[in-house]
Order: sequence, then structure tokens, then C-alpha cells
Amino acid sequence: MMNIRFIFVIFPILFCAAPVPTAVAKDYSWEFNNPDDLEGWKLDGFTDKGDIANGTLKATATRGNPHIFSPGVEIDAANQGSIIFSMKLGKGIRSKGCLLFITEDQPNYSDEAQVIFNLKADGEMHEYEVDMGKNPLWKGKVIQLRFQPFFVQWPLPEEQRTVEIDWFRVPDLNEPKK
Repeated sequence: MMNIRFIFVIFPILFCAAPVPTAVAKDYSWEFNNPDDLEGWKLDGFTDKGDIANGTLKATATRGNPHIFSPGVEIDAANQGSIIFSMKLGKGIRSKGCLLFITEDQPNYSDEAQVIFNLKADGEMHEYEVDMGKNPLWKGKVIQLRFQPFFVQWPLPEEQRTVEIDWFRVPDLNEPKK
């Protein structure tokens, strides 16, 4: 009888002492393939909520620094240092783009938490890869992104106000490429 009690006492202790698994990075991918489904993204500084057609999110800016906010995410900055997207801008726009981010430790957007990148403004779709690790604040858990496809003096010629995004991804760099 004493042996049975011993087993019941030790058995729960073994389960309590088991290590807790650590968080695993998650691939994020937004493809914009369903009409009227922005997949959680919110637009600010555009004429409307954006149109999705032919697998592309298309929006027209109403100011020189339009923003596109991601849905809530849990990006593991240590394993997810690149943001990759395919975008087309109006031909001739002279600007740079930027990605801002907030983390669990820094939950407010600031100019210190951004990475600026060069644009290709030839009116064609281009793939961009932004190395977020260039910013020392890219650490811990990133909880949201703010994408600024350009920032320019306003007004901007109408033919340069349109932004088209084919897809937007935050891959887990530890995963083997498919």
C-alpha cells in the first residue's frame, strides 16, 4: 500500500518539473488574393480602404506620408530579421520608404524604431527585402508593423499617388527555404 502512495506523489511532481517549451517563430505571409479582404491590414492616408484585384492591394494616397498598419503579430526579432514584399509605385516618385515597428517593450511608434529603404519608382512591380536587424531596437517580440511606402512633400502628381502591393512576408529565417 505504501508503494502506491509513493507513485501517486512522485508522478505529479514529474509533470510539474517538465520544461516549458519556448516560443517558436511564425512565418507571416499576406497575399491579398481575396477581394475586400485586407487580411487585417489598416490603411491611413489613402482615398479609401484600398481595392484588391488580381491578387494585388491597390490604394491611392491622399497625403505625402500614407501608412499601412499590419494586424497584430508576434514576430521573433532574433529569428525574423527580414521583411520581404512586392510593390509597385507610380513612375517617377522621388522618395524612400520606411518600416516602423513596435515591440512588447516599446509599444509606441517612434522614428527611432524604423528602417528606411530605397525605392524603385519606374512604374513596375519590384521585390524588396528590408533588413530590420539594422535597427538595434529590432529585438524581443515585435507586435505590429507600420509600413510607409513613401514619404514626400505634398501635393504629389496624381500618377505618382498609387501604391500596389502584391504580397508582404516576414519569414522565419531558421526555417529551410522551400
